[in-house]
Amino acid sequence: MMNSQFLEGVIDGDGRGMLTETLRRYPDDGDALGEIYLRILSREPTEQELTTCREHIASHDSRAVAYEDITWCLLNSSEFLTRR
Repeated sequence: MMNSQFLEGVIDGDGRGMLTETLRRYPDDGDALGEIYLRILSREPTEQELTTCREHIASHDSRAVAYEDITWCLLNSSEFLTRR
């Protein structure tokens, strides 16, 4: 399921899926990260998680690619795998 075309479409930051819509709707990274964490883990990110994610976003030329990485990390986290 993790390699499905459906999931790829949802996570494509430059496409028409959930991630693209979230990035368009929330230009502020704190708001966008909060929305992604709520959708995937059903909770707000911690301050440490926000700091780590913001550093990752700043290290990329493409905001969409950085958020794709973050989304994949959350989906592959033990928290997601054991709680969802």
